[in-house]
Amino acid sequence: MHRFFKTRFLQIFIICIYVFPAHAQNSLGEEQSLYNYVKEQYKTSDVLVNGKELFPDDPRINNYPYLFTENWIAADIYIKGEVFYNELIRYNLYSDKLILQFYQNQTLPKAIVIDNQLVDSIDVNGHMFVSLDYLGYSDVDRNFVEYIDGGQIKYCIAYYKDYIRMYSNLNPYGKYSELKTNKYLFRNGETFKVNNRRQFLRVFPDSKREIRRFLRRNNMKYKNATTSQISTLIEFCNELD
Repeated sequence: MHRFFKTRFLQIFIICIYVFPAHAQNSLGEEQSLYNYVKEQYKTSDVLVNGKELFPDDPRINNYPYLFTENWIAADIYIKGEVFYNELIRYNLYSDKLILQFYQNQTLPKAIVIDNQLVDSIDVNGHMFVSLDYLGYSDVDRNFVEYIDGGQIKYCIAYYKDYIRMYSNLNPYGKYSELKTNKYLFRNGETFKVNNRRQFLRVFPDSKREIRRFLRRNNMKYKNATTSQISTLIEFCNELD
């Protein structure tokens, strides 16, 4: 048992050393020592590394199951009021699991699945993904969604990938699908699926003309709109309410 705690502390100490440079300028005064930082972060690091060790997906399956890219991407992770900057993650859309990479020693990376229920949100390259448990919405079957808060009107994008069981010479073990999305709007306590412009306009029956005019004026195609464009659209609709 003594060896277990000694090994566990060593792992957490290494993790803290790994994340320290990214945290230092953001959350620590220059006078605070690394020793004090490790003491302060012991508990929160234990919260961050709270999942189970990951066993990799079958690499023979064509394509990849992750959000945006098959590579590890830097993200800021928010857990119970604490921020962990520039952590390396993957979001497996097929299994709906968030994966964290850390270093068990100076050269050996390790991957674990983070407990989704403990993560409040994740900032990935300016895309804010929020836990549905944190938001309290039960109508969307994802652990995390890209979230746009427009005031009274809320909006989210849920990302998916499927495993396609169609086998061929090119895909002898099947393949993962291309990225899919479902879009939702939350208004007056109701949830609306708004995957296309017609569904979106249906939510605002008294303001269709104004919204169409806004889309034309901003040269916005709803189906292909960026997160930034959707955000401006939601702000406009919030003003109409």
